[in-house]
Amino acid sequence: MSDSSSPEIMRLVEDIGREGQSYGQQEPGAREKPLSLAYKLAAAVEFPSEAIQRIGWAEPARFASTKIAVDLRLFETLKDTKEAGITSADLAKAAEANPMLIGKLQVRVTT
Repeated sequence: MSDSSSPEIMRLVEDIGREGQSYGQQEPGAREKPLSLAYKLAAAVEFPSEAIQRIGWAEPARFASTKIAVDLRLFETLKDTKEAGITSADLAKAAEANPMLIGKLQVRVTT
């Protein structure tokens, strides 16, 4: 990150604030624009070494966790749940999986 990127960073912050107002009003498609801008902001302030660490360490774990969740049909189970939600224990029971594994997958997939 260099001083020359400061105007770009400030512009992105302002754009996120502006787009956030549309999001707050729940306008159609309003979620995608601030999310895209937030990714651009993170990339603008992140050092190359941090990007390498993120790509090398965090994202493969998220991919592997998502693959396991797909294999256990967790997303289908969540979709089919007619209740307001489902506990990790109930999700584990439906998937015939260890409740601790399901809890750890939930954390990894959603963060």
